[in-house]
Amino acid sequence: MMSDVKKMPVQSEKEKKSELFKSLIIGLGALLLLVLWLKLIPSPPEMEQEERVGKKLFPAFTDPLKIGEITITRPESDYEKIRSIRIMEQDGFWKIASFFNYPAENRDQMALAVSPLLQLTVLSLTEKMVDGNDLRKINEFHQNCRLIDPEDARKDQYSGCGIHLRIKGKQNEVYADLIIGDTVPESSAVRDVRYVRLAGKDEVYIVDFAAGTVEGAAGEQIRSISDRLSTDPILWMNRDLLRISRWNIKKLFIHDYHYNKEKKGIAPRGYFELAQEPSEAIDRVWSLVRELKLNDQLKYEPTGEKECSKLDNKRINAAADALGHLQIEGVERKPEPASRIFRENRSVRDLVLQNIRLNEYGFYTADFDLLQPQKSEPCLIGENGDIVLLMKDGTSIRILFGREEEKGILVLVQAFFDLDSLKKPELLKMKEIPAKVSPDEKKKLEKENAGIKSENMLRKSEYQITVDEGSRRAAQLNLRFSDWFFRISKENYDLIKAASPVGQIGK
Repeated sequence: MMSDVKKMPVQSEKEKKSELFKSLIIGLGALLLLVLWLKLIPSPPEMEQEERVGKKLFPAFTDPLKIGEITITRPESDYEKIRSIRIMEQDGFWKIASFFNYPAENRDQMALAVSPLLQLTVLSLTEKMVDGNDLRKINEFHQNCRLIDPEDARKDQYSGCGIHLRIKGKQNEVYADLIIGDTVPESSAVRDVRYVRLAGKDEVYIVDFAAGTVEGAAGEQIRSISDRLSTDPILWMNRDLLRISRWNIKKLFIHDYHYNKEKKGIAPRGYFELAQEPSEAIDRVWSLVRELKLNDQLKYEPTGEKECSKLDNKRINAAADALGHLQIEGVERKPEPASRIFRENRSVRDLVLQNIRLNEYGFYTADFDLLQPQKSEPCLIGENGDIVLLMKDGTSIRILFGREEEKGILVLVQAFFDLDSLKKPELLKMKEIPAKVSPDEKKKLEKENAGIKSENMLRKSEYQITVDEGSRRAAQLNLRFSDWFFRISKENYDLIKAASPVGQIGK
């Protein structure tokens, strides 16, 4: 019986290891296929496309105060170049990060750009594309709707590019990231209906950017989202250069000269100190306080009363009005070593010692100041003269006119505090109390002196407040001016230089 039983083959140790290896390979292969399948299958959308209709495109974006960064990228109007601007909040201040970190202080421009997105609602979806898997047809559809992303477009695609708007929060969270395309036929003067798509997505929605704004409610023409989303840094700035009221100008000091670059010297024509007393401000009447002209020894000396120039109040008031509303047309950053010197309000001698030249901008260092030659201190001059505004609070603003250009002129602006210009308080004199005086009379005089002392303390306090505020304002202005050359329009420059009693400042 034992001979009839077949013996099972016994596997060798080698065969066992081979089988185990095969099983391991098969298992790993299956696991790899599972991982690839999970990786490649489309993830379920956050919301079905049809469900977006009638709902906000960016439901999480509800509070504009939480914005930390705005980026706009778009083609120029001729579709030859792509421009971009990035606005960021840094240490509590908004700056144009893509433009030398210049302050972005125009809050109206920010509201124009952001407000339409708060209530942006999907009106409808476009019809499905013929073949959602055909990239060529998808790109062609986007090109026709001007929905090509300008951030990674080729030169031949620029004409089909839209506006890429990205809004991030203070913690770098993305609130909105979309491409804004062309208008649709339903758009009108009071509606701004456009094609849009989310960045990185193919689906195209139709939205109305005017729906969440009050513009157009009365039938007036609205500003389109294309006009709102500007990449021009100037529109994001506070363009008011001096931020003063012309009625607070106490004096104008006009130094009329021109720097000759070929001869490397200045040709002075005169120095004029003009004043407007508060009692004459209503009538806008100016008076000539002092006039200096060159003598035969090429030194300034006061002119006699009969030789004084006649003032043209109309021209001076036009200049004062222009100074009160002086607009920035452009800015150029100063070289960093120069910025530091201006920021710290150091002397012009430091520019000379560090061999810092600003000649290319139209500003030069002279060996001495013609107005104070006895000091033998170098001074800064502009190619086309300068003017100083003395304000009622003691702030002194000096504007040097530099390189003249086709569209305007570069100016260098400095701010100082002139303590001597402030009238010191007139203190009341205490009443003497005679040695021999009745108790009632003495009590009366002491009471009057207490009142005088209190009044004097009040006058001193008001004077000190004026000093502190003027000093602080001058420091703030100087800090704002120190890093930049500013460009003003030729129209404003012509108005200001015409204030000179001898014709014009500079040339």
